[in-house]
Amino acid sequence: MPINLFNNIYYDNLLNPFASLKTGTQNKIHYPALDGLRGIAILLVVVFHNFGFIDFFFFGWLGVDLFFVLSGFLITGILLKSVGKPGYLRNFYFRRILRIFPLYYLLLIVCFFILPFISSLKPQLDYNSHHQVYFWTYTQNWLFALSPPANSNYLIHLWSLGVEEQFYLIWPLLILWIRKPKTLLVIVATLLAGVLIFRSWLWVNKIEGLQYFSLYAFSRIDGICIGCMLALTTQINFQFVRKYTGLIVISVALLNFIFFFSS
Repeated sequence: MPINLFNNIYYDNLLNPFASLKTGTQNKIHYPALDGLRGIAILLVVVFHNFGFIDFFFFGWLGVDLFFVLSGFLITGILLKSVGKPGYLRNFYFRRILRIFPLYYLLLIVCFFILPFISSLKPQLDYNSHHQVYFWTYTQNWLFALSPPANSNYLIHLWSLGVEEQFYLIWPLLILWIRKPKTLLVIVATLLAGVLIFRSWLWVNKIEGLQYFSLYAFSRIDGICIGCMLALTTQINFQFVRKYTGLIVISVALLNFIFFFSS
């Protein structure tokens, strides 16, 4: 489950998220029902990983994608709002480091330097220990895709954090460079289409050794792109988004299913 920047940001209405916006302290816009969406995403992930023996819960994988969409929407909104202010990059990266790095690297320290002393756990930790450079550099999603663990699931849940951190290393720089929401929207839409085409090409060619699941950055970045596009659309024409929220939600859901079944 990804670690994200959802604190103090909320949705007001699940079906019409832009129906009621509230401005709080520090001139922040709050969407009260985002907590509800986040709760749904958490439940989906929990049932997927703990009740896999029940076929009905196969759709739990959607929880991570929902987190990605929310993350893309919220963080893009924050970046667009602050891009013209002093310390734009410094503030963004500093806040993200404070929210993620302490807990994340504490987990790595425990797993790589403390748990191996427990003899019963060592065989299952060897894979991660031998490849720990990927974890320290947030590229573990590529490790799991190119060289999946044979007998250990320790730390495999961190793949989603790798996807997010790789995207947000570049995205703030791109917003700073371009700044125009319409141009950024075209870029993200092109990236989204490129992801689908590239994944389809990989699938058709059946490249030996590649894991056709969902751990590549390019195979799960579509949710983040969709969230970014929603945030950019609100900057371009907010009334359009508010008027056609239902249609947008249905279209995004259909796109996500198409991307999933084509991966």
